[in-house]
Amino acid sequence: MRVHRFWLAGLAALLLPTAAAAQENEGPQMFFVHQEVVKPSMISEYEAAAVDWMEMMKGSEAAKGSIEYYAYSGPQIGYVYVLPIKDFAHFAEVGDAFDAVEQEVGAPWKEAGNRSNTAADHFESGFYVHRPDLSYTPDNPRLSDDEVKMVHWDFWYTLPHKTDDLEAVAREFVELYTSKGIDTGWNVYQAITGGDLPLYVVAVPARDEADFYANEARLSELLGAEAEKLGTKALKAARRVEPFIGWLRPGLSYPQAMEMAATEGGE
Repeated sequence: MRVHRFWLAGLAALLLPTAAAAQENEGPQMFFVHQEVVKPSMISEYEAAAVDWMEMMKGSEAAKGSIEYYAYSGPQIGYVYVLPIKDFAHFAEVGDAFDAVEQEVGAPWKEAGNRSNTAADHFESGFYVHRPDLSYTPDNPRLSDDEVKMVHWDFWYTLPHKTDDLEAVAREFVELYTSKGIDTGWNVYQAITGGDLPLYVVAVPARDEADFYANEARLSELLGAEAEKLGTKALKAARRVEPFIGWLRPGLSYPQAMEMAATEGGE
């Protein structure tokens, strides 16, 4: 993951008013999401650079305790790196930590970044906040954390004057799932930057694609007409809905890769 320092500084400056408003509302969990869409012919080169990058991260003292991100990859979405942040002050500290890693590692860091950039078609970055009020966490989830290998995302691009309607439907879904004791949960994230807002992302964990679609069919049978009615209401608030899948990439995540090596005896 090639994190460009000027992006971090520029986005932080742009979003300070938004961040202050968010923190006044009990400080929702924030995320910086960086997407790298790779040229199909250069995926192997990108992966090789990413592996080298991770080796440098694992050997860096500057990264320890200062940097955390989760990596996903998928055929449509490319490579996505999700950095949990407390607030924009913390975001700036993460940028400083990446600067320190670059200074510590030296030329190999820049070389791996250049290889990664060459393989990439384009980059996108933005900030999101978790919306627990629109999310559902079952008492007894059907999957343990260890079983989750994939995430299915629905990107809901909402009509500007219909955001309240969509949020109301999400809360109705929470009520329906709670009343039925459904074992499948989801998380909703709201984009707070970007050129195509309003945008909400619904994330559902799964073992793999077959597991996701089989479970969706099961839920349709369990929830029936009630869920179908709510789905129709939600679509009336949308400009478009785009589905994506992403496979969790522990080997490209930090510090999960180190933790896995310690628990599994290395790769």
